[in-house]
Amino acid sequence: MRKYMNILLMVFAVGFTGLAITGCGDDGAAEHAGEKMDNAAEETGEAIDNAVEETKDTFDNDGAAENAGEEIDDAFDGDNN
Repeated sequence: MRKYMNILLMVFAVGFTGLAITGCGDDGAAEHAGEKMDNAAEETGEAIDNAVEETKDTFDNDGAAENAGEEIDDAFDGDNN
């Protein structure tokens, strides 16, 4: 009886080891979905950063309205900025 128990224990140990090794090697659907989510979040963050920079550049540069407003101020106040 003890001999059969040792054999049964060895079979379970080998089977468990085999399952553990194959389970760790494959990227499953959840892993791929997680990677896609990470990539999407990173791309979204980069797009937001680019939009912020473009908006900042737009407001940092004097446009036609800003220049016209300054000329009007100068005409009425006689003051140069």
